Amino acid sequence: MADVGFKHMTAEPFTFLHGKVETGFDGIGEAGQEILAGLEPFIAANGITVTGPGVWSYNQLGGGRVLLRAGVPIQAGPQSRDGFFVTREDEWKCVSTEYLGSMAGIGIAWDRFIAAILEAGLVPAKENREIYRKWIAMDSPENVTELQVRIA
Repeated sequence: MADVGFKHMTAEPFTFLHGKVETGFDGIGEAGQEILAGLEPFIAANGITVTGPGVWSYNQLGGGRVLLRAGVPIQAGPQSRDGFFVTREDEWKCVSTEYLGSMAGIGIAWDRFIAAILEAGLVPAKENREIYRKWIAMDSPENVTELQVRIA
């Protein structure tokens, strides 16, 4: 039924500079944009070296709530402060797929991806990521977003 292709992979570890907030699924976009609005000047003011594309990490809390962590991979750098956190993200086993298009359609892409994972008999953990491989704008059909689901 689900026609989404995906690959098994091991996501590499990285140092993650991020903000975090608990929100509902319908508030993810706005909450993430608020985090990023403060993160960009924090990076510039502290001379932080960004080493990869933007990452949004979702930990499902139940009841339609998620803990959103939005940020970027960095070289080892500052301590957590000013509402931003520096954590070491371990490698993890996951499945991934690529979504091409505007953020308006990413919810449907996630639904199809999760359905394909379940159809394959895999058990997703409660942590997912979006990695923005190519970012143009919220409504750009040229955005390239890697969707990752950690496998339990």
